[in-house]
Amino acid sequence: MIKIATAECFTQGKIGRELHALAQSYEGNFGAEYIETPKEYGDFDYNDISVTCSLFIPTIEAVKKVLNVENPPKPKKLIKGIKVYDEAGDKSMSKIMAKAVKELSGCDIAIGTTAGIGRGGISIITPAKLQQQPMFMPIYVKITAKNYTSAAKMELKKHWR
Repeated sequence: MIKIATAECFTQGKIGRELHALAQSYEGNFGAEYIETPKEYGDFDYNDISVTCSLFIPTIEAVKKVLNVENPPKPKKLIKGIKVYDEAGDKSMSKIMAKAVKELSGCDIAIGTTAGIGRGGISIITPAKLQQQPMFMPIYVKITAKNYTSAAKMELKKHWR
């Protein structure tokens, strides 16, 4: 069994939810929203994965208190406590969040996501390569109520296909 845990910001817990739906073979309202035909992604038995936890961590306070990160990088800006980094900060913070959720959960694979000013970062920590470099989203995500969710959905669809 491969245990996966996520600490997500801009993806709003959707990576963990999607993986959980696949792992449990849920259908209908509880089924996978972004991956319509899992077999297109290779011969993999999704019954072999389990989502240990999927955390939505938008605020710097949650990074400190929930993920137990004592000294996270200082955000460029705070919006109602929500951490906003530039691209370098996103790279660093996504990795910190992935490492923290791995330590807390004891999972095999940890995923951390964050996006602020510029491209968002996704870090994936695996047993084989604990210092894997974060990937960056190829679009710029502006933090506005109008386009934030749609941008996150667009990126999830793009990267899960």
